[in-house]
Amino acid sequence: RAEPLSAAELSGVAIVAADFEAALGRVQPSATREGFATVPDVTWEQVGAMGSVREELDFAVARPIRQPELFAAMGLRVGGGCLLYGP
Repeated sequence: RAEPLSAAELSGVAIVAADFEAALGRVQPSATREGFATVPDVTWEQVGAMGSVREELDFAVARPIRQPELFAAMGLRVGGGCLLYGP
């Protein structure tokens, strides 16, 4: 079909969690498809002198995912992401 669906055709359409779960087995995220998702074989202990950076990253990225209830209890909005740049 070359043309978009009409409002009437879309009115009964709903996407639920089960739809996303069914799609997981059939799609590949673009980051992994294009080779951008790499996991380094370096530990934080090997980096050294980066404790404050590690703590900021943990607070901005990992902790909101692992413990969202803490942020909700304090009335904090969880950020939408973290921009990393550099060599």
